[in-house]
Amino acid sequence: MLDKWSFEALDLKEILERVDTFSELGKKYRSQIKPWLPGDEADLEDYYLLIAEVIEKISGNEVLQDKLKGELYHLKDIAFSINRLGKDIQIHELFEIKQFCYFYERLRLHLAKNRFSSVELFPHLRKVFTLLDPEEQEVPTFKICNSYSAELAHIREQIASISRKKKINQQLYRQEIVEELGLSKIEEKFIISNINHDLKMKVENSPYFGIQEENFANTIYYIKYPDAIKDFEFQLNTLFIKQEEVSNEVINKLSLELEKYQDILNKALQIIGKFDDILGKSIFALAYNCCLPSITQEYKVKIIQAVNIPVYDALKRVAIKYQKIDLMLDNKMNILVGANMAGKSTALTTLGQFSYLVQHGFPLPAQKCEIPLFDYILVTGDEANQKSIDLSSFGKELVRINSYYSRSGKGLFILDEFARGTNPKEGNALSKAMFETLNTKNNFCFCATHFNSPLEIEGVSHFTIPGITEEDFQEIRNQNQINPDNRLKALHKKMKYNLIKITGQKETPQAGLMIAELLGTDEEIIKKAKEYLR
Repeated sequence: MLDKWSFEALDLKEILERVDTFSELGKKYRSQIKPWLPGDEADLEDYYLLIAEVIEKISGNEVLQDKLKGELYHLKDIAFSINRLGKDIQIHELFEIKQFCYFYERLRLHLAKNRFSSVELFPHLRKVFTLLDPEEQEVPTFKICNSYSAELAHIREQIASISRKKKINQQLYRQEIVEELGLSKIEEKFIISNINHDLKMKVENSPYFGIQEENFANTIYYIKYPDAIKDFEFQLNTLFIKQEEVSNEVINKLSLELEKYQDILNKALQIIGKFDDILGKSIFALAYNCCLPSITQEYKVKIIQAVNIPVYDALKRVAIKYQKIDLMLDNKMNILVGANMAGKSTALTTLGQFSYLVQHGFPLPAQKCEIPLFDYILVTGDEANQKSIDLSSFGKELVRINSYYSRSGKGLFILDEFARGTNPKEGNALSKAMFETLNTKNNFCFCATHFNSPLEIEGVSHFTIPGITEEDFQEIRNQNQINPDNRLKALHKKMKYNLIKITGQKETPQAGLMIAELLGTDEEIIKKAKEYLR
């Protein structure tokens, strides 16, 4: 729907990085979400209603925001484990499922307590959790409890009993060795230095020890227990094998019982991903004073007090106040003319950003917005920045437009200074021909140009941006600023970026000479340029 160059030209990455998700599932959901296209208006409106409710609930309630984010953080993508239910599942996968159900139900409880109507979309997983928590401990950890199997409980009792007997008999045997050999204490394994000949002889001449390892400095000994004690070890090993078998039977039984909840668990994964996506977008909406748009099927755009976030941040870094703009485009073909630096590109990219964000269900940084959906979006501009060695910027621009020109569906064409890369005479002709032809197709176009001929096209809307006036020019001159950077800042402050619809006689606004003069261009150059304009 949007090629790589258009995506980069609109600085969308910089915007999207500001919209968080808080779980693996949210990140996965957002990466897989399909854009809403013409025909999906009703479905998208329903999606925005979900966002509207979340915004209402969390607005001014940072405690609730933190609780929701905290529960989502613990919700992992356990699709692999869920889809193995009914098969040879492992105990750690049952742990994952129980942990998911634990934090899922906690999230559900927060939504219910705060009366989110969307909680009705969340399936209950309490039965799944109960199967994995038979002792009602209400913890996210999982173990195979004795209550799962009487046989398993009996085996564990035997293991505990024999282990105690083994330990007692080993202690008595070690005490016997200590008393007989006159040692202070003895361990299962111990080291004697080879220079301690008396102790070595005492140990090696007794029937109680064996040599495990010997080197030039030390000898490591171990206790040789009698067969009666070794028999405890044999019994334990037999019981451990049996315990493993019965535990696997319990796991397989649980796997089969949980298999019937496979669909509902997968549904829970999806709803968590969607809710996480919506929560992130809602927090973004509050942070940037966003609106939720009205989706129209008409060929018109109405955006009030729009903010181009990347431009806003760039100006903020250099202490220049951002001017919000209105985009009131009421025609299939909208042509924008204005001086350099007057904000034409910002107006174009703002529409492109908003169109993409709407396609993907994002709130919009504006006071109000009415906008249609598009099947695809094409943005052209500085193609010279594309990494290619075989085409000029004009050639690259044409190749990209040609690839979209005959596409079916409802397209948005954003053409920034089309044909700027060719000579003015041909550029005038080509731009007029391009705009006239696009106007006959099923597209919505917002184009900026510095050529005059597009102003002659009938039946389209023409706009201008005031930019800087003669009065502004004189005021900046009177400030006697010598530093070009200071003049540039003064120029930005005086620029007016609102769109004005042109009626009657139409001419391309001219402010290039004023800007050139303000920025310190040589007086001789300015003088000659003015003479040529006469």
